[in-house]
Amino acid sequence: MNVPAGRWKYVATRLAKEALLRVPGAAGWNASRHGHRTGNMFDPTEVYSLFDGHVKRLQSVRESVQGWTGLELGPGNSLAQSVLWSLLGAEKIFAVDVQRYATAESSPGVYQAIVAGIEDEIGKRDWPDPLGSAGRQVRESEIFGGGLEFPTLGSRIEYRVTDGRTLPLEDQSVDFTYSISVLEHVRDIPGTYLEMARVMKPGGAGSHLIDLRDHHHPEPLDFLRYPTGLWDRMTGSSAGWTNRLRASDHLRAIKEAGLTVVSYEPVKTDQIPPRSELHEQFRKLSDDDLATTGMILVLGKTPGGPA
Repeated sequence: MNVPAGRWKYVATRLAKEALLRVPGAAGWNASRHGHRTGNMFDPTEVYSLFDGHVKRLQSVRESVQGWTGLELGPGNSLAQSVLWSLLGAEKIFAVDVQRYATAESSPGVYQAIVAGIEDEIGKRDWPDPLGSAGRQVRESEIFGGGLEFPTLGSRIEYRVTDGRTLPLEDQSVDFTYSISVLEHVRDIPGTYLEMARVMKPGGAGSHLIDLRDHHHPEPLDFLRYPTGLWDRMTGSSAGWTNRLRASDHLRAIKEAGLTVVSYEPVKTDQIPPRSELHEQFRKLSDDDLATTGMILVLGKTPGGPA
């Protein structure tokens, strides 16, 4: 076993956790627990802040999403972002995840809070407001026909489950896509970008935050020390498994899928291990790739792009 110097204890701990996850029922419990702790979508302040980022980024392509159909990749423990897009004029939102993490119990009180505060947030953050107060009240009654504990699924918000390889949507069925710290967990990134290109209409756009850090260790690049086989043995059954792809891998896959990068903001770290401590497959990475631990992306699909 090729274990980096000084990492035996950590590797042993991870392998022990993986062994426990192979106990019948444990992996499902872990996935459910992970989903209910994902993304701080139970915190209205965080919901508004993350949504504001999406709004501002997509405005570089189109002022308002009124009448547009959206796709949320990996909503995690709540559908709060989908609700906000609906209240700001999106025609329909498809929320797609590997299982239904979001329930009325997973984010108590969040929907009541975001509905109660949306008027103030629109004014404070200068969001486009195509529906106006009266139109939003009508939309609210459609989304929360059964009460504010959980959105009514159907005409405005659809919750669909994916096999992790394909998106359960028709070709060219959405105008915009968005995700928050999801794409680093996808096992087939080239295929996922191809699927995004397939379901997006020409002229569409996407806003995506990608966290390229190690999700299991406080050192952001610790996971680049391990060979692939060992890394998968350490974390392969964990709901927090990450694909370890770097910024250049994502940018290449985006281009190969036929999507365009409208804007790209890297997030950097100075906690970079010496190259001699990295596994050989990562030693030839550029300084920029090693320093980049996050990506803030706006993607587009130009007319005449992939069908």
